[in-house]
Amino acid sequence: MSQHSAPTTGTTENLHSFFHRRITMAIDHQNVDTSDATVWYLCHLLADYARSERLFDFTEHGIALRPLAELYAGSVAASSRAERDLLLQRLGDVALFVAGLFSGLLDHPRRPIGIDYYIGMGESAYSSLAYRQQTARNEVFAELADQFPLFVAVLNEVGGHKGSPLPGFSAGHLH
Repeated sequence: MSQHSAPTTGTTENLHSFFHRRITMAIDHQNVDTSDATVWYLCHLLADYARSERLFDFTEHGIALRPLAELYAGSVAASSRAERDLLLQRLGDVALFVAGLFSGLLDHPRRPIGIDYYIGMGESAYSSLAYRQQTARNEVFAELADQFPLFVAVLNEVGGHKGSPLPGFSAGHLH
């Protein structure tokens, strides 16, 4: 993977620079083979979701994180391919973000939905995008789908968590 210099001005660019360093370190530490485009996608994802209004939805009950199943149902019922693809991308992004940064909350014994659910939903969403649409992001979505558990582990490390978010899993299992 080649190194690109990150932007250094403005809050968003500073976040991108920060996340680029952290993601690159985690990818190197875990020996993940990925493209520069996927690294930048992850940087943008984390910088974007650092703003709560980009992660959460405003509902009649207040601010909430839309359930993955609701995002999937919306993609199935979408009236256009563009709307479906946006919802699938959101589903994959939210699943990766939550599984990577909040895996400890997902594995609570009283929580009915665990990390495996988030991984399965994220893999499926990105896989659908990778193989249905013909855009410059196809390769990024294919990498995210094919190596979803690895990217969960990368974000887990970026978030400062020690060890794998998946019991018995290490990046070495996929190499």
